[in-house]
Amino acid sequence: MGFGPEHLDNAAGSVGNADAHDGRGSGTGHHVARNDYKGRGVEQNKHNRIGECIDKGMGGREAARATGVNTSTVQRAIKLRALVAS
Repeated sequence: MGFGPEHLDNAAGSVGNADAHDGRGSGTGHHVARNDYKGRGVEQNKHNRIGECIDKGMGGREAARATGVNTSTVQRAIKLRALVAS
């Protein structure tokens, strides 16, 4: 009635089967094959307001506070601005 070695074999076998289907698909979904999705578009008016703040000499956090956006948005706007300028 105890929990002996014969039970360990059954327990180990029930943990998982490497050959079993894991529900993630084959990895060849349409999202992988298509390269036409470019993400959400840039809100140009928001980036323009951020650019004006940067031009006035504000730092990233200051510009974020002044425009009401997250600091990551400011960093992204600065990065895009540098790419366009070059």
